[in-house]
Amino acid sequence: MRKKISVLLIMSMLIQLFIGVAPILAEDSNGMNAEPEFVPQLTVTLSPGVATGSTSATITREEAMVMYQRAMEITKLSGSDQDRYLNYTDFAQVSSWAESYVKEVMSAQVFNGTTATTISPKSNLTYAKAAQAIKNLLVKSGLING
Repeated sequence: MRKKISVLLIMSMLIQLFIGVAPILAEDSNGMNAEPEFVPQLTVTLSPGVATGSTSATITREEAMVMYQRAMEITKLSGSDQDRYLNYTDFAQVSSWAESYVKEVMSAQVFNGTTATTISPKSNLTYAKAAQAIKNLLVKSGLING
């Protein structure tokens, strides 16, 4: 999943920067994802080590926040609510190597908590949360309209 999230994040930013359109996910009337017939399937192969960290099939929320913070550096986005992380009672569960990244991503409101008082740093990141964080990053960076 780590590589898929990396690819989604990079592709969303590149599409917006170079083509000027924001990728969207179509939905049919049943709420299921619709596959547009005119969009060719994209196959991307990444070599090992492209995404820094372990090579597990899942990615935790704190690992994802590190990746998103690195994307924030590319878009020159910085957070304005430096103490936002204090609202979350489980911030102490964040690994020491990820603390500064998590604080920055939370400060910029790219990531939100899983509840009003928890960020669940050790929980696995879902595709829905990854997509929402990509959108938040692009909106907060001024690359797309919210």
